[in-house]
Amino acid sequence: MPTMAALDRPAVKARPVYLNLFAIRQPLPAIVSILHRISGALLFLIGIPFLLWVVQRSLGSPDAWAQVRATLSAPLAKLVLIGIGKFADHMQEAIDFEHYGVPLPDLAVWVSGVIEVGGGALLVVGLATRLAAALVAGNLVVAIATAGVMEGGTFHLGVGPALLAAMLFLVWAGGGRWSLDARLTGPAPPPQPNIT
Repeated sequence: MPTMAALDRPAVKARPVYLNLFAIRQPLPAIVSILHRISGALLFLIGIPFLLWVVQRSLGSPDAWAQVRATLSAPLAKLVLIGIGKFADHMQEAIDFEHYGVPLPDLAVWVSGVIEVGGGALLVVGLATRLAAALVAGNLVVAIATAGVMEGGTFHLGVGPALLAAMLFLVWAGGGRWSLDARLTGPAPPPQPNIT
């Protein structure tokens, strides 16, 4: 068997043992692709079981249907459902955002959806209430300034400002005594008597 001279052998390149994806600066399409895969997995793992549970629950009795309908028509539930729509029909949402003049519409849809679903869920349970309400309020300001101005309508110029007012109130007041925030921080100290 003939042997190769050292100069004739192909150079062996050192391969990285660990590729840190957080250290690599990803282009915007790669980030959107990763977010798209994550949202698809979440819709499959959480969205479908939730939808099946809602259908099963609502078919139980007329009272159960009324309860599901009342729950899903609550303003915070609508906020979460609208946020889920950002992931379920991402392309149409991105087209709408581009029509409204939102910069980076593809990424803005993801950010808006995360704020609506995550912030809405945090507000429902009363966890990190002030932060979640501030993020949702900022999202609503952008929605009113873009879609509200372009399309108008009762949702953008009725429900949106009402939710914005509610979010600003929650930023000011916090979650209240029944929130997880209050349970995690413990009971408030009793008021001190005013002795003068």
